Amino acid sequence: MTSILGENINIVRPKLIKTSIIRRYDRPEITYNKRSKKNKENSGKVKNICMLLKDNKIVSLPQGTHIDVMQSFNLSFEDVAATGWELENGNFVWR
Repeated sequence: MTSILGENINIVRPKLIKTSIIRRYDRPEITYNKRSKKNKENSGKVKNICMLLKDNKIVSLPQGTHIDVMQSFNLSFEDVAATGWELENGNFVWR
């Protein structure tokens, strides 16, 4: 078939190339819109501020800082193995 210009119609306007249709279920899933799973073991409100001693005893105070715990129990830095917090669910978080 020839066009008005006298050329073959396929030269003036090439055939329509089919593009693949990407359906909704084929699209990649966006991950940043999902809510993160909560780690319920290590999350919650802090109940006590704790110190783990070298002899595996735990000393704690309900308020203050870790230095306040050391001063109230007359501890030295050599006696402390770890510092951390006791959560309301009873779990300890150590650092």
